[in-house]
Amino acid sequence: MEIACADSMGIPVYGYDLFHPLVCFWRCEKESPSRLADAIEEFRPLDNDRFFELREEIMSESLDEYEVGARFFVLNRCSFSGTTLSGGRSPGFPRFNENSVAKVRNFVCNNLRWVRQMRFEDSIATHPDSFIFADPPYLIDDRLYGNRGDRHFQQEDHENLRDILMSRDHWLLCYNDCEEIRDLYRDYEIVSPEWSYGMSRGGSKELLILDHWASEMLAHQDSHIEQKKVAKTSSQTDKSKKESGGKHMMNDGVQFYTLDNGLSLIVIPDPHVHGVYCRVDVQVGSCDEQLDRDRGICHLLEHMVWRGTKDYDEDQIIRMVSGSGGYSNAMTSHHYSCYNGWTRTSNLGDMLAVLDSIIFRPEIDRDTLETEKVVVLEEIAKSESDPSDVAYDRAIKSLYPRHNFRHPILGTKTSVAGMKATRIREYMRSYHRPQAMILGLCGDLPILDDWCEILHERAHGLSRKTRAANAIEIPRDFGKPIPILDEGSGEEEWDKISSSFIERMFPIESREMSKLERVSLGVLQRVMGGGEYSMMFTRIRRERGLSYLCGAFMSSTLDVGTLATYAYTRRQNVQEVEDITSDVVTRIVHGNFSDDTFRMAKNDALGGMERMMNAPATMLGYYVGSQHDPDESRRMLPDETLRVLDGVTKKDVVAVANRVLTMPSSRYAILNKESASATHD
Repeated sequence: MEIACADSMGIPVYGYDLFHPLVCFWRCEKESPSRLADAIEEFRPLDNDRFFELREEIMSESLDEYEVGARFFVLNRCSFSGTTLSGGRSPGFPRFNENSVAKVRNFVCNNLRWVRQMRFEDSIATHPDSFIFADPPYLIDDRLYGNRGDRHFQQEDHENLRDILMSRDHWLLCYNDCEEIRDLYRDYEIVSPEWSYGMSRGGSKELLILDHWASEMLAHQDSHIEQKKVAKTSSQTDKSKKESGGKHMMNDGVQFYTLDNGLSLIVIPDPHVHGVYCRVDVQVGSCDEQLDRDRGICHLLEHMVWRGTKDYDEDQIIRMVSGSGGYSNAMTSHHYSCYNGWTRTSNLGDMLAVLDSIIFRPEIDRDTLETEKVVVLEEIAKSESDPSDVAYDRAIKSLYPRHNFRHPILGTKTSVAGMKATRIREYMRSYHRPQAMILGLCGDLPILDDWCEILHERAHGLSRKTRAANAIEIPRDFGKPIPILDEGSGEEEWDKISSSFIERMFPIESREMSKLERVSLGVLQRVMGGGEYSMMFTRIRRERGLSYLCGAFMSSTLDVGTLATYAYTRRQNVQEVEDITSDVVTRIVHGNFSDDTFRMAKNDALGGMERMMNAPATMLGYYVGSQHDPDESRRMLPDETLRVLDGVTKKDVVAVANRVLTMPSSRYAILNKESASATHD
């Protein structure tokens, strides 16, 4: 298995064993296969007497490594089941033949770096960040290993190996199938492969034991295999794209391309914009984090990529972007990660080179990671000090108990503190694939041939078929989009705040909604708590003066979302504010709001879209964001959104209100401590 990885996958392999003859064989095989094969040939043909003589000679200190290695190979091929020194001979020596020696002579494996004699405790400690494949002695009574059993594992050796592996990640273990081993590794996935080798006529009675990372990768591989037939249905679409040179859509000067490596490219030439806005969305976010230990890994990766890459250190990145008059930024959402910036047109090559390098070739240095963890832990502490953030997290966990939408994007203190550089690198390699990326360019671009050449020459990962383009596609599974069945409510009291924060959250089944319903939902949010005209703002602030800040907002991922109301108010006003909010919800569901309020909310939505189309960065973000949904029939470009929005009626808003606001909601409040002297000023 190790040699297969080194040979076919280009992975460097380091081999260790405690049995000296075995180590000698592999050292010689790596150093000079022909010399080793010549030494082996001297023992052909082999008779029974010579077989037993070799067993006595092999441990002699007078032999050099090639003499020991040759004897090991001969005894291994001639003994029963390859036990070498601890078992009987195989009658007739059928496995010691011309073909077996030829395999030794023709051996080539440049990525086998070394083979050394070392105990497993020391060899594993030598490679703290590497993947470990361990094939220890079986847990059996027969003493088959080493020189007449001197390398046989005791019970404490098996337990020690288990303890060492449990303290780290990234390993695969091969063992014999027995109850003791299954019990030792009961917390891990255990696979019983069907294979045979050597002189065995029946199936193997071995186990493969996978750590949690290896188990996750195997699950993703299985899912990928199951989806191969589905992938074939897209072949006709791919063919039509190729026949049109890759470009497959035009929308008022906006150009859409699919590159040969699978990357989606959106280009918006606009000579009236100074410079070029660049944006890369990677379709991986916090909802893709399946394991508790990975909570926050996307966000931490977003931080780490700016700390240096294999091409540029952190200072070089600063000089190439902000030091040249541009800016860069990044963000992580529930279903995507975004890396973006602005640059002068003359510096477009450097900006694309930086984006390409941070996405595909970040360094993820262990020492730097420890520093950046502290930064993220400070960010988590800041969020935990904000009543609105805490109330949102509590409410959404109650609303979607089985969907990854409930988990905070930042992760938890425990998951962030325990994050390892190797895991972040692996996660990045798994998800940072051009097929799962959308690159957007907007502004005063050079002529077509020039910017295409810049992209091709300075951004290899984004524009070319590289190793990343061949990575296995990992199916996206956010969990079960089933909200709570009953009303949820909770609250807590904080000492050092003077105003309470209350939030009420309704579930949105966005995957099941039509385009009209999704657009109408934006108008509904504004009717409830948008601008100064909204029902909440009018009744809570303008008429009663109970809150400085109140309203409604939406948040979503690809399949679910929330519509939430909120208000800051002192504790003695909480009940009245909540009563007013409930009454607003009831009135909207029954259509009891004025036509004037509806018209202002709709005009606000239309104006917001028009303002966005006049701001290059937000316009680019809308176009790129519109491509996230894997279902092309659900995607809406700005022009279509404006057309649908222009046709929305009050009846449409009431209909979507009855779909959303009648669902069980989740409410959470952060209350300030009551004061005996508190009065309503």
